[in-house]
Amino acid sequence: MPWCVLMLPQLEGNNTYNAVNIYMGVGDAKNRGQAFSAYLAVPKVFICPSDGAHDNGTRPWSGTFSGGYPLPLGQAPAWDPPIDPATGQTSKVVPIINYAISWGDNYAGGSLMGGLPWETPPNTTTLPPGTPRIGYHGYWGTNRGLPGGFTLGAGQLRGFGDYSTMQVVRIASVTDGTSSSILVGEVLPLADANNAFWTSTGCASGTTVPLGWDSNSFPAADSACNGNWQGASAPLGFRYAASAKGFVSRHPGGGNFLFADGSVRFLKKSINMVTYNALGSVAGGEVISADAY
Repeated sequence: MPWCVLMLPQLEGNNTYNAVNIYMGVGDAKNRGQAFSAYLAVPKVFICPSDGAHDNGTRPWSGTFSGGYPLPLGQAPAWDPPIDPATGQTSKVVPIINYAISWGDNYAGGSLMGGLPWETPPNTTTLPPGTPRIGYHGYWGTNRGLPGGFTLGAGQLRGFGDYSTMQVVRIASVTDGTSSSILVGEVLPLADANNAFWTSTGCASGTTVPLGWDSNSFPAADSACNGNWQGASAPLGFRYAASAKGFVSRHPGGGNFLFADGSVRFLKKSINMVTYNALGSVAGGEVISADAY
């Protein structure tokens, strides 16, 4: 279960939390008959009032949930939303979220889509002196990496959000300092086809995608887009691409971020990518000037 579900007891969401076996997920067969009310009872604190396209906290469901991790390599996830007792059918809506935990400067593309243009190519092992690396193995916060980009144990989580390999980040691990480490940032469900409150993949994003990148500029119904999850031929500006897993908001000029020390700060879209990625890592050893962002 994602970070936001685990926080429910701290947000007066005990009834919702207790109604679902979190070790199975809301779409698991043993939960599906009893979880519908809990499934829709997402606290409104997870929805940004500045996002006028959040559809009051739900969006239409049109595909298969991510879940059931860790999965054997190549096995597709197969969780569906719970059964709506009024219809006897799988729910047609998905609760969404406007805030994602940060996996930091791990690759958002990397082995997916053959990498993203802002990222250091995944097969690069040596960079010219003074050239920063943008993107590290462990795409989407996993511990997967070379060869091929998918080998378990070959990458390392550099932020806080691990959606499938069960890595744990403790305060003692944040050697860059809690005041210099992004924990959570704003996202737009309309611009990310993989955004759902109840699934870990839908609640995490990274800093190798420029802040404010428009991943909803390409028609989602286009044949090159619809259902083309992170495909090599996928256009960058569409909501099924790995480039959709960045931070973005409706606030002019940037977005709000929660740092690990509990502070909330507004970061500008013009932030330097090296600085942005340094804020994403929790133990990268970077030195960040106080006036750099």
